[in-house]
Order: sequence, then structure tokens, then C-alpha cells
Amino acid sequence: MMNNLPPYINYPGNMIIHPPCNMDNADMYGFFAKGKLEALQASVDQCLNTPANGKMHFKVLSPYIMLTFTQVGKVAPVNPPGKDYGWFPEGDVIPWIMVGSMVEHNGKQKLDHIFWYPRFTWVDDGMAMITGREVLGYPKYLGDIVMPNKSGDPATNFSCSVKAFQPFNVATEMANHPLIEVNQTKDGPVKKIKTIFDLIELASNTEDLLDLDLAGIEQVLDILKKPGVDQLFLKQFPNCRGDKAIYQAIIHAPAAIKKIHSVELLGGQYKLTVQQVDSFPLVETLGLKLGAQKTLLPFHVNFDFVIENGTELVNNSDITP
Repeated sequence: MMNNLPPYINYPGNMIIHPPCNMDNADMYGFFAKGKLEALQASVDQCLNTPANGKMHFKVLSPYIMLTFTQVGKVAPVNPPGKDYGWFPEGDVIPWIMVGSMVEHNGKQKLDHIFWYPRFTWVDDGMAMITGREVLGYPKYLGDIVMPNKSGDPATNFSCSVKAFQPFNVATEMANHPLIEVNQTKDGPVKKIKTIFDLIELASNTEDLLDLDLAGIEQVLDILKKPGVDQLFLKQFPNCRGDKAIYQAIIHAPAAIKKIHSVELLGGQYKLTVQQVDSFPLVETLGLKLGAQKTLLPFHVNFDFVIENGTELVNNSDITP
């Protein structure tokens, strides 16, 4: 099927760039918040296992989402023609779900590989939204994001508001609504960490962050101890009526870390506040609670990375028997 595809027509004025893209001077702030495994697995079943169509199976590995607020100082394509266009900054907010691809071994399900699945992605730039959605399948939508502008700024308040429908109703006009906030409720000293692997070790020892037995946790740590993150996406395009997918695939796109400048645990305590917005139902899809809830392991990483080319793990576009 891939060999029979026509060439992509990148006509003048088509504002899109292609990976790989260098993502330099990225400040990522992360917070672990507990959802519900049943809600998370239902999201993964709908958006990954259904289009995988039995060719792969994905299991949620943790009841916690990793909510990240990231400000990338410079996004720049690696190859022409995009390399010659220029660069742009990008801010994004993502609730990540840790999932494992499972394989059968001696009659039992065994963890084969770990992926991070972004159930939602909100960005502050149109180029970032168009490219992420169309090329790789990021579920990107525009949002108004508040976070520190650069390393060293006070990391006390984070938020994302979205233009959305609330509530769903024939009389509702789309408007801007607050969706999520993370606020520091208690001050404390910032703790420097030598490597990101030390952060992973801390995560493995934190409450029930991983829904695995000891052997499973050791396997997770072994897989995670590599310089990069394996991202997983559902990429699809509707037909002209919007009731069928003319293309539908599970995409894997690595985010390879080039250099880590600093890793630190944020001081004090932080709470996450979730608002009801029907367009983005975080309670139903992630199992988060409306209102305030605690977070664990608030962290900040400053690093450079590259979003590499994506590959199809499963192409579900042709389901003809």
C-alpha cells in the first residue's frame, strides 16, 4: 500500500513542516496526578486497541497521568525545504498515559515495549498544531497556556484554557473556558537531581505510580533508561462526510533526547484543579476528579531533543475482508 501512494503536494502557502525537528532549549514541568485505570484503559481501547484491529494490544501501566507543561525555545526542521523556512517557539500541555504493548508468551501477557500516549495536546501555535496533527497524529488543539517563560522564573502557577463548548447544548456558543490549573500550595526548596534516571527511580518508589508487580517495575525501569521517549499516536483523516476514516493508523514517533541541561524536583507541594468542559471531558477519559487534587513528584527538566520521523505500527485504512 505504501509504495502506491502519490507524492505529497507541498504547494506554496501550505503551512506545514516535516520531521525530524530539533526542539532546543525545552523547559518541561511535570506533575503526576492519579486517574482511574478503568477510564484510562477505556480511552486506550477506543483510540489505540480498536484501530490496532487485533494486530497489537496496549495496556495502561499506571493509574497516574504525567501532566506536562513545556515551553520549547526553538523548533527547527532538520531537513529542507523546512530547514530553510525558519524556526518558531512552542508551548504545549499534555496529559501522558504510560502504555505497554503486550505480547503472549507461554500463555501469559508479557510487556514488550513501553510507549507514552498523549490523550490530549494543547499548543499555543498554529504551525505546531497543523504539523503535529497532520504529519504524526498528535491530538493537538489550540489553548491559552500560562507557565514560566524560562528557566529560573517562579514555577508557581500553570494553567490552560481552551475555546470550547460548555456545556454541550444546541444553544451553547463556543467560548473560552478554563480547563486545568496547577498551583503551588506550599513552598519548599528545589532539589537538584544528577540525571533523569534518578527521577525515574524516584517515580518507581512513589505510592502506586506503576500498576505492576516487582518484576514488571524492574522491566519498566530497564526500558525507560534510554535517551528518549517513544510516543504513540492515532493518526486518522475523515472522509468528506465525517463518518468514515479514509486513513487510520497507529503511529510511533520517537522523541530522542540530545542533551539534558538540568533536572530538578520542584520544591513544596502542588495541586491540580480540573474544570468541567464538555469538549474535553477529563473525568471520563482520564479518570481525574473535578476540582482540586494532589500531585506527586513535581519536576522540571531543561533539555534539547529531536522529534524523529514516524513509522506505522498498524495501518487500519483498508479493513476489507
